[in-house]
Amino acid sequence: MRITKSVFHAPAEAHPVIDTLAQGMLFESQAKFDRMQAFLDKKSAKQSSDNPSSDNPDRT
Repeated sequence: MRITKSVFHAPAEAHPVIDTLAQGMLFESQAKFDRMQAFLDKKSAKQSSDNPSSDNPDRT
């Protein structure tokens, strides 16, 4: 909460840089990285299933 208040009360010329820094500090966590990795793994698996290998004889 302190960071949010500090950003809110910062002078106008400090924005948007101070906003970006505060967001980085507040939202970087292991949980965020775990969720992002799960998303990327799921996306990769979906792309693999959408693009079957060329050795499938039923496909031309």
